[in-house]
Amino acid sequence: MGDVLNVNALKNSDAVLSNKAISSFSLSNTPNLQEEAKLCFAPFELFGEDIAKGFGIIAEPFISYKLTPFLERYGVAPFDLYQDYSFEGSIDKTYVGFLHIKNPSLSPAIINKLLTTPLKRPDIVIDNSNLKEYYEIKPDSPSGRSAGRSKLTNIESYYNNYSLPYKRGQLFNPPSNILIGRTEVSAGGTKIPVEVSFDLRLDNGLILYKLCIKTKWRLILALELVYALLKAIIDLMRSIISSINEFADKIKNAIKENPLETLGIVTVAIIVIAFLIFGFPEVELAILAGSGSASSLIALIGRRLALAR
Repeated sequence: MGDVLNVNALKNSDAVLSNKAISSFSLSNTPNLQEEAKLCFAPFELFGEDIAKGFGIIAEPFISYKLTPFLERYGVAPFDLYQDYSFEGSIDKTYVGFLHIKNPSLSPAIINKLLTTPLKRPDIVIDNSNLKEYYEIKPDSPSGRSAGRSKLTNIESYYNNYSLPYKRGQLFNPPSNILIGRTEVSAGGTKIPVEVSFDLRLDNGLILYKLCIKTKWRLILALELVYALLKAIIDLMRSIISSINEFADKIKNAIKENPLETLGIVTVAIIVIAFLIFGFPEVELAILAGSGSASSLIALIGRRLALAR
């Protein structure tokens, strides 16, 4: 532990960290450990690449859902907005219907192609008197940015071929911070508050997100509560999603009605979705095991803390 949590990351805390039995007195008198910091991560950095894919399948429609009130401030009414759910399969009739209603001049031949040809869909399409734009939501990581740009290029190509008026999103600037919720982790009677949010930024039609955690990171590390923290975040996401009835019902119904092969999603993603929504405890170990070794994750957090100083 001492090699990872070096003096740059945990200044003035060496004596406390060397003692496994940390007393309430020593904690209350160590300001460095009691300091709150907000650190942001691409999901794969916390959960590993495979689990991050499943996390994204939940996170991306969740972000789209939470952006709705902000879009309304831009004058975007519900009938001016299409929001994608990957559970609809390779062809979404709602998407085709939206394009047809908003673009009545589309020929029957093009409508038929849209209804019969699997095509990439943006996560958000806006069509009103001011905005005719589309957006893709991806994790703010090298692989996420690459996948997002590739998908936007694909969408742009057939939009141009079909003379659809939509451009990569530029005018709607998403909020930089979307609160997911608050929770806590505890050990030996010490409760540590945790605030979880998504940090968003716009990059030429891409809404890129990181998962941000505000907590007493040095205390989390000192008490070896990193995995307890990850579990608390998963539990928080599950409770939030379950409380949004319309959102949860749409996902539940899609899982029931679509065989895995038509969803086009890796099996591990379905497991993560099931865990997040229904809380299957036997999946918990697989989730945490997918987050990588303790030493590499702690090293990452230590480096972020050092940079945050």
